[in-house]
Amino acid sequence: MPDAAQALLNLLRRRGVATGRDLCQALSISQPTLSRLVERSRDELVVLGRARSVRYAARDQRSAFAAGLPIYRAREDGRIEGFGTVVPLANGQTAHLREGVQPKVFSGLPWFVEELRPDGFLGRLFVKSAPAALQLPPDARRWTSEQLLRALVYGIEDVPGDLLIGRPAFDRHMQRRLGGEPLVARSDYPRLVRAQLAGDAPGSSAAGEQPKFACVTSSGSLLVKYTPPISESPAARRWADLLRCEDLALRVLRSHGCAAAQSEYVEHEGRAYLEVVRFDRTVAGRVGVVSGRYVDAELVGAGAWVPLAEGMAKRRLLAESDADAVRFAHHFGALIGNTDMHLGNIAFFTDDYERFRLAPLYDMLPMALRPNAQGELPSSDAPWAHPTPEDAAVWRRAATVAITFFERVLEERRLDETVRAFADGRMRRTKVLMDTFGRGEVPARPASC
Repeated sequence: MPDAAQALLNLLRRRGVATGRDLCQALSISQPTLSRLVERSRDELVVLGRARSVRYAARDQRSAFAAGLPIYRAREDGRIEGFGTVVPLANGQTAHLREGVQPKVFSGLPWFVEELRPDGFLGRLFVKSAPAALQLPPDARRWTSEQLLRALVYGIEDVPGDLLIGRPAFDRHMQRRLGGEPLVARSDYPRLVRAQLAGDAPGSSAAGEQPKFACVTSSGSLLVKYTPPISESPAARRWADLLRCEDLALRVLRSHGCAAAQSEYVEHEGRAYLEVVRFDRTVAGRVGVVSGRYVDAELVGAGAWVPLAEGMAKRRLLAESDADAVRFAHHFGALIGNTDMHLGNIAFFTDDYERFRLAPLYDMLPMALRPNAQGELPSSDAPWAHPTPEDAAVWRRAATVAITFFERVLEERRLDETVRAFADGRMRRTKVLMDTFGRGEVPARPASC
């Protein structure tokens, strides 16, 4: 028969998090007896909270991180701050413990740790080149919580945002800061592409399907998208045109006062590149940034840009001006033919992982024109989403900016005629819709746009 302390642990492993009253009733013991059992089992359980709000949970002793993993934040000015500890629990849950803050228990890993799961093109490259000792399955989407923690602690060098999971990750960050990261020039791009495609340079785990690499240049930290050799195929030429369109879209947005990522299109040794300045990095440190995907999954459950922003604003997690900016961005993207506005393509700054601000727009381009998986070029226009009268004001502003974008595309003679014809057709239709919904005064732009 197990002793009383073992009975307590067995009960917690079955039930998960429990209050002292529940445990006393289930074990038919008094509160003083429970306190003694808890003290005897300190290495195997977690005490959550204090006084009347205290709860108890069993640590997952199968986890290599049962004792808890410290989380650090690398702030914009280079300072490192603690952000509590994550503790795997016996029933698949995880506790996040912070000094002076009520403990939180998550059904799996905390959403802001799940946010760091490798994804997209760079995520797959990391998995391909990960040390065999980490014993990571080839598909990061199917990793267990334990496998993801293992990768974050011991493997991934450059996660988005400002979090560092575990002391080894902190040590690697400090080594890079003190030793300095090698600066990359444009003349290095072909070498980096060759090394990356050979699986030798995992780089950042930033999400997205477009081939890209992360680097540090004399002007700052960049994500650099690239194409196959442009002369290789019509599909490669189209991807080059799309990168040029993305650069034009971001420049037009900025020229109209919208927060959009800084970018520059270049061609070098037969490939097209789009340099995008990372807004989660500063000269000295990092910036807290999370994607809409995990914010939505944890806090709202809306499934799309505008409902997410409206849900966040309703819960006072996001300023109403930022929700308006998201509405604008959605309309602008729809007008220019961006058919890839999923929740991973919108991001938010955060100082505390509880309130958020809209980050600069990125990945804004006419994805309706992208080649399909077989390399075939699309022959049809993108679908239209007509505004409602309630949305007319913000839609008119988006339409005004979209028309500027179309004009820039038409002026860019280096773009393929099909791309320019696409822009011309959408510009004409946008102008018709502007007449339908009135050409009243264009509203003042939201704070973020």
